[in-house]
Amino acid sequence: MNRRTFFILLVIFAALVVVTIVQEQQLQQDFTNSISEMNLLRVFPGLAVLDIQALRLSSPAENQSFILSRDTSGQWIAPDSSGTLDTNAATTIARSIVLLTYQRTIMPENDDLSVYGFGEQASFAVEILLTNGDGHALAVGGLNSTGSGYYALVDNDPEIYLVDRGALDFLITQLRTPPIT
Repeated sequence: MNRRTFFILLVIFAALVVVTIVQEQQLQQDFTNSISEMNLLRVFPGLAVLDIQALRLSSPAENQSFILSRDTSGQWIAPDSSGTLDTNAATTIARSIVLLTYQRTIMPENDDLSVYGFGEQASFAVEILLTNGDGHALAVGGLNSTGSGYYALVDNDPEIYLVDRGALDFLITQLRTPPIT
């Protein structure tokens, strides 16, 4: 009786180990697929924080801007500010731009972009200067009807991007209250 019970428990244990291994492999594959999918939906695919030499957050309508750049040692500085920059916050701003994602793109039917919240000027803009001298720009219009994202123009792309709201709200907050003490 003891041998039989021991054998049954051993078979159950082996089955549980096999199930755990299979589930772990599936989770790893799902994670890898999620990362790949996330990279495909980035506004600036391939951009890394170390690629950024300088960036400017601005609100043309409010005549407000905040500039971050790197000094000769690669540290973040705020050249237009007399206070002390929180360099961790500066890095978080750069990461937010690098990891900025969009939900989808829309090809506008005509040149009237006011439907997407664009007037004469963008409500918010991000400009990026790369270490190689190239640059990127993001002009933000209005919120979509569900409030889940902002309409945005990216570089010279003719499509309108529906950019996720969270990161842009964070960047707008950083513009209005820069991380300067």
